[in-house]
Amino acid sequence: MEQVMSVIILAFIGMIAGIFINESKLPVLGLMVVLACGSLIFLKVLPQLAEVLRVFTRLAEYASLNQAYLFTIFKVLGIAYISEFAAQICRDGGQNALAMKIEMAAKIGVMALSIPIMMSVLESILQILH
Repeated sequence: MEQVMSVIILAFIGMIAGIFINESKLPVLGLMVVLACGSLIFLKVLPQLAEVLRVFTRLAEYASLNQAYLFTIFKVLGIAYISEFAAQICRDGGQNALAMKIEMAAKIGVMALSIPIMMSVLESILQILH
């Protein structure tokens, strides 16, 4: 709860500073303040994300799951979060077209990562059928 509140406060400070700087006819500096604030928020939540990854890795070990599948899921989640963050930064800068390109690239990356898992599922189905 404490970390969420600090992120919200940091975001509000960045938003207010960005608005005031934009009003003072320095929109580029305002965007830089917002980008810096967004980057600080991202860095602030990274330790929590690392802890979540450690917990899921331990759970997978206890359940004897294939580590390759777990790491693929982590990569997919990483692509999703980082691409969303980057797309929102582009939108903050008024570059919606670039944001859409980032999202498209992320979807293609997720599809490429999912191919080995899909092949494994297909092979399992074929083995059951034969």
